[in-house]
Amino acid sequence: MTEKPRSRFKPTGDDFATLEECGRNLCPPEDLHFFLNATPGSVARLLQNYKQAQYAYNRGLAHSRKALRVAHLKLGQTNATMASLLGKTYLGYGQATEADDAEAFDFAAEADRVRQKVFALDPAERIRGNEEEV
Repeated sequence: MTEKPRSRFKPTGDDFATLEECGRNLCPPEDLHFFLNATPGSVARLLQNYKQAQYAYNRGLAHSRKALRVAHLKLGQTNATMASLLGKTYLGYGQATEADDAEAFDFAAEADRVRQKVFALDPAERIRGNEEEV
């Protein structure tokens, strides 16, 4: 028989250790109540009212991010694709996103947008552009 979840409780050292372990495993805050045998509201209050609980959870998250970074760097030493991805991330380049397949690309609108940019840069281009259309 399972225990009834604790609705209000005073955290113990075991609870803080559990919070840190959950952070190390990248457990989202909304799932912490499963591991602490508590209600979701009591876990939210725990993280809000006890700085030591916040610190334990954040320390676990920081440890997991560090471990993930180290793993990426090790993989980047032997894998060219990963090295390229890490370099782009370090330099701040984002991944190019594909246009949404559900929406067709409007070439006429894009051409109009580019034409307006060119006209804004060089007013003489507007006259040349009109001559070509005639």
